[in-house]
Amino acid sequence: MKRFAILLPLIILIGWVATVPNSYSCTAICLKNAKGWVAGFNHDWLIKDALIMTNRRGLSKIAAPPNNETSKESLAKWTSKYGSVTFNQSGQGFPSDGMNEKGLFVAILLLEKTKWPAPDSQTSISAGQWIQYQLDNSSNVQEVIANDKNIQIIEGSPRNMSGFHFMACDRGGECVTVEAIDGKTVYHMQKNLPVRVLTNTPYAEAINSLKHGKPIYGDVYHSETRFIQASNRLKEAAIHVPKSATNFAFETLKKVESHDVIGPTVWSIVYDLANLRVSFKTHDNPQIRYFDFSAFDFSCASSGKIFDILSESAGDVSGKFVPYSHQANKKLIMKTWSQTPGLSDLPGELLDRAAAYPESFVCTE
Repeated sequence: MKRFAILLPLIILIGWVATVPNSYSCTAICLKNAKGWVAGFNHDWLIKDALIMTNRRGLSKIAAPPNNETSKESLAKWTSKYGSVTFNQSGQGFPSDGMNEKGLFVAILLLEKTKWPAPDSQTSISAGQWIQYQLDNSSNVQEVIANDKNIQIIEGSPRNMSGFHFMACDRGGECVTVEAIDGKTVYHMQKNLPVRVLTNTPYAEAINSLKHGKPIYGDVYHSETRFIQASNRLKEAAIHVPKSATNFAFETLKKVESHDVIGPTVWSIVYDLANLRVSFKTHDNPQIRYFDFSAFDFSCASSGKIFDILSESAGDVSGKFVPYSHQANKKLIMKTWSQTPGLSDLPGELLDRAAAYPESFVCTE
């Protein structure tokens, strides 16, 4: 009972990033050079605070309830197969993007037109935990699709807090977008994914705008403009292969970053899927920093590690990660909740229990 009791308060936490949807827009891309594939991600949001977190393999987990109608029995349960590193603003277990030790990248982006399929007999999870579930369980895009069919995303509480879609790419350059359109799950991949770009428009609509060379669906948060710009850059890279895919990705993310004062690009990340290196820069620190997966022990018997993305640093930060702590997770949630309209006055007991969610994980090694 104690393990499940920790989960109940997270109903509110799961969807907090959607409480101010007009300021949340992101861009995800994937391209290659002679050395392999890289994925890039712009995180556009009004809050800058985040922790980069390692997530260990061999941990038994129960999903946090998507809403107050979800029963304990219907929650997804799994044991993490792979270690990963994620960028987290909502506490551990609820990342915006990340990569696992198999070179799988996954990111979540706002999509207001989302309508999830009606609940069925599959075990449930929230949109906010889908990324971590996939990083824990999937080594490539084919497994992402297979694992997605084993669970169902349930709308959050309130109901308007679940408007998202996803992009996943593996080290072989296979990518997929996962969306819920008109109550049906839609996958775009291979021939149905002519460009490896995702913004905040349904993929099919974005492709239609790309064919016309201009936005034709209202261009919510300049989504279609960013999609067209990023797609044209990737077409250029396919013709004139860049010497450094990482540098080209950063340059592309720069061209499509947001300058909205209530939703600027707070960080840009490039994931080297082949070499398991993550490079990033932030709104306040344009110096590119990086870390390598080889620097971390992902066994569940080891200590998880964290790095404050706002830390003054440069170059290789692999050795600057510190041990994870409940206090650090709670501090992060306190910062992000206090800056989010609608969450700043929540009771401290709720915050304490939300911060304790990772303590419900059980090491199986």
